[in-house]
Amino acid sequence: YNPIKEHFRLEPYLENIVSKKLRSAHTKIRVSSHSLRIHTGRYERKRIERQYRYCELCNNGDIEDEFHFIFICHHYEHLRIKYIKRFYRCRPSMYKLIMYLNNSNKVEHYMLSKFLNEAYTVRNNLLNA
Repeated sequence: YNPIKEHFRLEPYLENIVSKKLRSAHTKIRVSSHSLRIHTGRYERKRIERQYRYCELCNNGDIEDEFHFIFICHHYEHLRIKYIKRFYRCRPSMYKLIMYLNNSNKVEHYMLSKFLNEAYTVRNNLLNA
């Protein structure tokens, strides 16, 4: 989280996103209050070492962290195309993720929140099927 939060201040997305549901989806990714394996694996009864917290959906051996969830996992590709600008989707990197999370563009905040909200729903539906 250190590279993402550069200054101690109210983050612009908190004011830009009016919908409580969408703001909550965005906040979950920012403060690691989500159910991605990178986070849940450390608190399970049998703790999973970080390098083994694989994505349970795509089974390609990637760790299911925020970067994988937003930019890589193929189960959300249709949502990525719909909500995330091509600049961020093409050749994704940690640098682009940090830039994306730190921007102050209201439209991009809203679109990321829509993506996250719908991606959480898709993930839950696939895991509980």
